[in-house]
Amino acid sequence: MWLVKTDENGVAQWNRTYGGTENDCAYSVIQTTDGGFALTGGIDLYSTSGSDMLLIKTDAKGIAQWNKTYGGIGSDGTYSVIQTTDGGFALAGFTDSYGAGEGDMWLIKIKPTSTLEALLAPLLNLSLVGLLIFFITLFLLIIVIKKQKRG
Repeated sequence: MWLVKTDENGVAQWNRTYGGTENDCAYSVIQTTDGGFALTGGIDLYSTSGSDMLLIKTDAKGIAQWNKTYGGIGSDGTYSVIQTTDGGFALAGFTDSYGAGEGDMWLIKIKPTSTLEALLAPLLNLSLVGLLIFFITLFLLIIVIKKQKRG
């Protein structure tokens, strides 16, 4: 995985690489509330039968603070990350390890300490478009529920 920080003119300020010797990919990056970054994607684990979700949290200079993999015996990966209001993260991706089998949608919630908080899905056999729609809908639903609890 490769993270490049640029200025407003596109001039590289710094760059960092993460991952191992195999085919590791980042599909989503966000800037976190502390000024750092969160990258998510997949990491190939050739010692097992597939890949796992990978979440890397960095500081503002791209130095890894922690990284964590999530998954099972099949191939698992993530395409999207958001930071939640508690400082944790929600990851949306796919799983071959859980659910009905091949390519099920997977949504998980991660605590700020990088520990798994909840397996919010797997949902069965949804396309990436369906995954995006589900993730946006869930995000909006969480906002509505939190507002109702406050009001």
